[in-house]
Amino acid sequence: MFYISSQGHSATGWLSRTLSMQPGIVCWHAARSIPAYGMDNRIVTAQKFAIGLIRCEEYCFSSKVFGACHGFHGAVMKPYCDEYNGVFLGLIRHPIMRINSIFSTFVGSHLTHGLLPVGTDVDPYRLAQELNPIIDDVFHRMADRDERMSRDNKRPLRTGMFGLKKSVAAPKTVEGVRSMVSRVSSRMARARLKSRYGDDAPSIGSLSEMEVAKGLCRSFLEGCTRTFVSDSEITQACAVEDILKVEEMTKSQTYFDNSIILRLIGQNADKVYLTQAFKVADRINQHVTPNLDPQEVFSLWPKSFKEYYINNYESCMARKVYDQFDYHLR
Repeated sequence: MFYISSQGHSATGWLSRTLSMQPGIVCWHAARSIPAYGMDNRIVTAQKFAIGLIRCEEYCFSSKVFGACHGFHGAVMKPYCDEYNGVFLGLIRHPIMRINSIFSTFVGSHLTHGLLPVGTDVDPYRLAQELNPIIDDVFHRMADRDERMSRDNKRPLRTGMFGLKKSVAAPKTVEGVRSMVSRVSSRMARARLKSRYGDDAPSIGSLSEMEVAKGLCRSFLEGCTRTFVSDSEITQACAVEDILKVEEMTKSQTYFDNSIILRLIGQNADKVYLTQAFKVADRINQHVTPNLDPQEVFSLWPKSFKEYYINNYESCMARKVYDQFDYHLR
């Protein structure tokens, strides 16, 4: 069995389809569930998932290797891959490009507290350019608040605090309470927007400048958190040879073959398979910034976004691998 860890937004859709084209491999994508457990991924633990992959291999008399990518993030699956003699690989993309992808994909949902679906076509950079001064004023306060919250998120609650421990499902840490409060706050904000628009889809143009600025900041902060936290876990848990560079994986047939196929099935793929796999033109979704390199994307960000990114890059535990992969700014 195998697992390729990624926060997504790093060609995982193409990767899973391409691996499943190989006769000896089955690779699921994005869901934490597999058919043996049904579709409710909330009840499937990482260990159960690993055992399920092994059973799938047993049921087909070990004629195929079963695995998945992009579902359990960071290094969550690594202990079980090690325990069951599987292969664990981490997938790293230039952090600017992954943040850009997450930011662009989720911005519509963040602007409307979930009333617009993820992937709604919104150009965040046009909005950011119009609201630069407001964003720079708001962003630092939001980022500072998130940093203060993260410092003691794991602190256990005092017995009886808020009466929450009386419930089996009650949160047991400060992080749990804050997550619950955040969900309630988001539902209230969504309800306010819903009352404003009724059954009609919200219009971004009718939101106040402050609502738009805060939504843009929320979306960018989520992109940074997902990227730096997951990459830090992967780079701390894996040897460099177990970390895949997305840019090479999607460009080089030789790199893809030696770094992935050979690791998974113990032999190289044939040329016909590799040629077919790399016929797909758009292996990485480009979203609203097609054909821009990381430096060009970075130049589109408001000043506060740039400063936040640089501070996080420099202090991130993944920095050594980032620098080795030549991801630093010029």
